Amino acid sequence: MKFARNTLIGSGLIVVAVILALLINSIGGRIMELNNAECDCGADEVGGFCPHSVNTLPIEIYLGYTVSAVLAIAGAYLIFSDFRSSKLKSESADNWRKVISSLNGEEKRIYELLASSDGVMFQSDLVEKSEMPKVKVSRILDRLEARNLLERRRRGMSNAVVLKNK
Repeated sequence: MKFARNTLIGSGLIVVAVILALLINSIGGRIMELNNAECDCGADEVGGFCPHSVNTLPIEIYLGYTVSAVLAIAGAYLIFSDFRSSKLKSESADNWRKVISSLNGEEKRIYELLASSDGVMFQSDLVEKSEMPKVKVSRILDRLEARNLLERRRRGMSNAVVLKNK
């Protein structure tokens, strides 16, 4: 199965985010253990307040969790945007096939002539190869252009007809 580049990058970001979160969790737990085990200030014994008993983590731990969350969100965005764009492309290709299959015989013939010439042909060459009158070819091209299947570009004294790729 072929994965798109964004999917791979997104998956990599999520893996890095999970590893980073696990490391930060491990470090944070170790810091808490050290704070609780090595409290030698003697404030608890005297009845005072021990600053280590609050069990707060350094700001760097919270910053690390934030970075990990941002990486995970960015990875998820890349993965889901890639799935969405591939879905839109497949829907667009399906619509394109439906439009092409709905062409009548003459329109399909002109379209196939253009497709066989790598999608570009002068209108005068199209008239010659199709053996249809100029007016008929021009009207067929108007209909195909209205369906957004091709476009005509003025090139000097003639028109270049170009298929649109979908």
